[in-house]
Amino acid sequence: MDTKQRQLWLIRDRIGVKPLYYSIHHGRITFASEIKALLEDEQQPRDVNEEALYYYLSFNATPAPLTLFSGIQKLAPGTWLRVNEDGHVQECRYWDVWITRSHLTNVPRRRLPSASFPNSALPLSSAKSVTFQWGFLSGGIDSSTNAALFSEGDGQPVKTFSIGYDREYESYPSELGYARKIAQKVGADHHELLLKEATCSSLFL
Repeated sequence: MDTKQRQLWLIRDRIGVKPLYYSIHHGRITFASEIKALLEDEQQPRDVNEEALYYYLSFNATPAPLTLFSGIQKLAPGTWLRVNEDGHVQECRYWDVWITRSHLTNVPRRRLPSASFPNSALPLSSAKSVTFQWGFLSGGIDSSTNAALFSEGDGQPVKTFSIGYDREYESYPSELGYARKIAQKVGADHHELLLKEATCSSLFL
């Protein structure tokens, strides 16, 4: 609520983790995180939205802004809704995943050793910092995203490196399987170093 401008703002998170429903009727706006809360209003229209029903029967979901009730709408992810004092309603999308992807494509390349040192002969890798000549691929979201972005283009295959154990340990599940899948998916020149229990134990003796 913007008390100075006398405006009501409804803002949904970028990915749409938390739902946000609203309804405008009888000269007022109601909103809640669940539809059943809006249905507590006796004046709330309850007509079935046939288009939304079609989507639900086809895909088991209804895309925003549709809901199964024609009088209730769902604010789309990455979108805000502003209501002025005079009742004027404005809706705008403030975030889009494709714009974010373009930023992700540019940022990692600026952090590559070869990009930071133009005269360097360092090869492309999934390094996360200019201080690393070689990059590591753990199979997690961050390193997997870097490897995928670096692999785009017409250059040489990105070099990825993973460190794991020579067998499965109950206390520490191996993540090499995830790293291998990503490396294969992006066509990386993948390398692995497998550690043995005896090798790790000797480091602490």
